[in-house]
Amino acid sequence: MSIMFKPLAREDFLAGGSRGVHRSVDTRAAVSHRPEFRQLFYAIEAAREEDRPAVLQFLAASAGEGTSTVARGFAEVAAAEYGGSVLLVDCVGAWPTPLPGLVEAWRDGRPLAGVITADRATVGLDRARLSSGENPLLDLGAGEARALFAALGERFRTVVLDCAPALACPETLALARAVDGTVLVVRAEAARRAAVLEARQRIERVGGHCIGAVMNRHRSYLPGWLDRML
Repeated sequence: MSIMFKPLAREDFLAGGSRGVHRSVDTRAAVSHRPEFRQLFYAIEAAREEDRPAVLQFLAASAGEGTSTVARGFAEVAAAEYGGSVLLVDCVGAWPTPLPGLVEAWRDGRPLAGVITADRATVGLDRARLSSGENPLLDLGAGEARALFAALGERFRTVVLDCAPALACPETLALARAVDGTVLVVRAEAARRAAVLEARQRIERVGGHCIGAVMNRHRSYLPGWLDRML
């Protein structure tokens, strides 16, 4: 398996530039602290122009690209490097929990800490669900979503959003408008070029900033069309 990196211009990070970070990651192996995730963390961290809290969205164009594994791997390394202060948010509803979501707590004026729990496997990593309902952000709006994320930024240095596929879920695109940057997960040799391009275009169309791409299960090459896209 090879590792590839295209530097991200400092002015592009959190500013919607056309260049981006891309890493190749094999998510079939164990997640925790794999070198690929550590290098991905360093690549994004080095490109950050300001030392301030950031909300990063991880998504794919279609299902089955490995978004949850990449998002968790990045969050685990961030928690280890920061000594805590990292929140992993399930925006898909895959994490079973009796707690309500962040959106419900925010709307009801309840403390966000009440819906956040410590991750059982990783010290310094906390977890939460975005919402226990359906399509909450379609009603919440980008402005309120930014306010929610700003409140989380008072406690966490990095908030990692594990999101549903961009082409299948309008909620994902609604979130893209409210985060600091979006990382596109692409399964090597399986993702369709048209779908990946369409996902990026939709993100940018709603005002989101695609800061780079992670090549998942890549072994020997980066497709030329993706290299040109980035």
